[in-house]
Amino acid sequence: MKQLTPALAAASLLAITLTGCTPAATPVTAVGTVTDPSRTIVVPSLTLPTVNLDAGFTPAAGTSGQTPSLVAVSYQAGASQRIASVKVHEGSQVTVGQVLAGFDTTALRAQVQATEADRDVATAQVGVLTDAIDSTYTTERTLEANRAKVTDAISTLTSTLANLKQAQPQLVKTRADLAAKLSQAEYLLAHYPPTPPPGTPTKPELQASIAQLTAAIAGLDAKLAEVNAALPKLTSGLKQARAGLAKLNQAFATLYDARSQLRGLRDLAEIAAQTADIPVSVAKAQLDQATITSPVAGVVTWTAGVGDRVITGAPVVTIRETGQAKVTAWLSPTQLSQVCIGDAATITGDWMAPGASVAASVHWISPTADFPPSSTATDETHLTRAVRVELLASGELPAGVPVEISIPGCHPTAGQSEQDR
Repeated sequence: MKQLTPALAAASLLAITLTGCTPAATPVTAVGTVTDPSRTIVVPSLTLPTVNLDAGFTPAAGTSGQTPSLVAVSYQAGASQRIASVKVHEGSQVTVGQVLAGFDTTALRAQVQATEADRDVATAQVGVLTDAIDSTYTTERTLEANRAKVTDAISTLTSTLANLKQAQPQLVKTRADLAAKLSQAEYLLAHYPPTPPPGTPTKPELQASIAQLTAAIAGLDAKLAEVNAALPKLTSGLKQARAGLAKLNQAFATLYDARSQLRGLRDLAEIAAQTADIPVSVAKAQLDQATITSPVAGVVTWTAGVGDRVITGAPVVTIRETGQAKVTAWLSPTQLSQVCIGDAATITGDWMAPGASVAASVHWISPTADFPPSSTATDETHLTRAVRVELLASGELPAGVPVEISIPGCHPTAGQSEQDR
């Protein structure tokens, strides 16, 4: 077939656009490919909990009592996740929300318990400081007891401040990861390829993903605002607490001053108790992501195995979505002049019984001509410009197989624009 120049191809398309299609004398026949509407579910970003090497030991004065382990960083523990269970197999029918697989959650559950314990300590400290305020009206010996409580409060506030500082970069990293994914999704949507490779999300899926990522980033921004607002208050409060402790050591008779300091500590402890829920939320969110559920209904075409170690972003399950099969074909400008959106079509394959076929309809016609990809089944020369056409079959077809397409031609409204129909 003689290759069309870009100018000639453009002129042909313009003529088609201005005049519409004309009834076909003979059916338009072409070779197409069944597009696999598949969805790949990948490994989420899960962070390994930090190990406290001083757990169970009395912390030194003026320290938070936490010495994080560098073992996980040195050996890249947490860079991959172990698949603990796979609930489906190839050929399984799945529904939206159905559990597909799960990762080992031992460390993640420990992380939740540790953050909940820290939160309980911060919450209990509010009541402890309230009792300390009442005890400032007692004798000098009671004041000595209160001094010990102030020391404990400083230790608790220091630990809370350290936890918030540790949670802050994790929140920032999570936001950066989500922002990067949002940028990738927006770029892919803006530069969506005419023929997306297998596994590429559809445009509606990308739009839904963009909306979800935008909402998640907004939630993280709110959490970061809370942390950023609490950190200077806690730092300032620790300075006030230590100043109050110095006054208690120097003057046991200054009960009023001690009571004022303890009231300030209680206010700070309330802030610490409120912000202590942030690390718990982060830990629970990590634990929830360890269970993989299906975002679509369809048939499982591939799964990873139990015990496999997979990195973030690696595929875990591939699902062929339920619905009408989509067939892609490439038509020459001459053929295109006899085809309209909505035209009925007949699809046959060499695997079908003799005389069997599947009904279909023309769903979409590209507004531009291009060179058919070499990996696409077509009876057009790949170095000749053609127009991509998509059809929707009345049922499911084997994914990726070549098929023969027959289109009788335009319906009775041939020559009308889409707005007139």
